[in-house]
Amino acid sequence: MNEPFVKGMKIVTKSLREDEDYFRAWQANIAMAFVDEARNQKARIGFDLLHNIANTAASNFLNMLIKEKEKKARSTISEGKFIKGGKNIPPQSPRPDKPKAQGAKHGNRIRSKNV
Repeated sequence: MNEPFVKGMKIVTKSLREDEDYFRAWQANIAMAFVDEARNQKARIGFDLLHNIANTAASNFLNMLIKEKEKKARSTISEGKFIKGGKNIPPQSPRPDKPKAQGAKHGNRIRSKNV
């Protein structure tokens, strides 16, 4: 593999493991790409559920990316909480400017009456 690429990824993954703000920035950008595509596809899913799924998927991806092969990764995301050295940081609250989805619940999905 390309040596500069390998060195660069080691720097990125180390930074993601050690800096919770950097991790959260990457998580937010990956999650929003997922949310944007769900909207482009006109997915019928409530705002809060969509954001929860997107954030969890982004966290899972990043945790797989930064996992150390020989020892357990020091920083992980669990249920939307950043855990670093045993310190739990609560997830960001949903945006208050967006109304909650209204409609009939079907399993874990909410179908909007307006869509």
